[in-house]
Amino acid sequence: MISSYNRRDWLKTGLYGLGAVSLLTNSSPFDLKRRHKDVVRLSHNENPYGPSANAREAIIQSISKGNRYPRQAITDLKEVIASKEGVQAKNILITAGSTEILGLMGLIYGIQKGNIISGFPTFDYLMSYSKNFDSEWIRIPLDKEMYPLKKIEERIDSNTKLVFICNPNNPTGTYIPKSDMKVSILSMAQKTPVFVDEAYIEFTEGGINNSFAHIAARNPNVVVGRTFSKIYGMAGLRIGYAIAHEDSIKVMQKYFMGRMVTPSVTSLEAAKVSVGDDLFAEKSKSLTLEAKQMVYTAFEQWAVKHWRSHTNFIWFKTNKFLPGIYGSLEKKNVFIRTYSHTPGYARVSIGTKEEIQIFLDELGGLIA
Repeated sequence: MISSYNRRDWLKTGLYGLGAVSLLTNSSPFDLKRRHKDVVRLSHNENPYGPSANAREAIIQSISKGNRYPRQAITDLKEVIASKEGVQAKNILITAGSTEILGLMGLIYGIQKGNIISGFPTFDYLMSYSKNFDSEWIRIPLDKEMYPLKKIEERIDSNTKLVFICNPNNPTGTYIPKSDMKVSILSMAQKTPVFVDEAYIEFTEGGINNSFAHIAARNPNVVVGRTFSKIYGMAGLRIGYAIAHEDSIKVMQKYFMGRMVTPSVTSLEAAKVSVGDDLFAEKSKSLTLEAKQMVYTAFEQWAVKHWRSHTNFIWFKTNKFLPGIYGSLEKKNVFIRTYSHTPGYARVSIGTKEEIQIFLDELGGLIA
């Protein structure tokens, strides 16, 4: 009878009997091996090492709470994040991934019609979603692959409802230091709301010290978006958050279709322990840097134009390789990202060193 078991015994004979013990608890998230016959997924900027061991244990421990709505878990996570970010819980909105924040902002400002301005290319979900409500997306070409802050500000007019800034930028991986960004953002915020997507901020040299969280908490016209999908390896668990002025959070809550209970309890508990897991985050960052250096070295040897990345991916030109680079790699079970709107360029996510070596081995065979 189930009643004769405690929760952990039941899990061991159920989930654990299928091999989940080693997957969730005993194995290190860094002990990963890949072989050439395996799929090497370097297309979605995922962290190959996460969730951390602590996050996996938190998931197991919280399964029994799955019959309850996650309101308390959301409150607890807000407090933990607020403490780490140096803001207050009232400045935080928890969502099911940062995509939900981007959609929410796209809704709020898209229904106002007018225009939303961003650099281009960039992560386009907010603007693409806003276009569903007949909002105009004004794209300002990147300035030497850097975000064109000055040109964006010059383009702001009476119809501008929002400015979107992705820093570090996806897909280029480039980063504008906080000191250089601050004057521009505060100036733009006097004219229109500004959303700063900081999905990859932890990969920058200064980490979250480079965040605009403190500014957003005080300025009602600045909102910061963050995620647990990247450095914490929780892309499939779907936890993100916005940091903003209390009044801005109230506006976002007004339009939130999920009544602010969309994240799962298990994901929330995993996120809560991940916030303080600096060892895992630093290890992930360190291994990512080592694997990035492998790509830099190969690209320099092959004279491939590429950009130094402040993220877990690298943007590069494909002209040194045979046509159809994506399809050729796909046949070898190696997946990278190309974009129809930027022909001649590709983005490779940084996986494990084993995965990157496979990528380089296969890519080397495509040199024209």
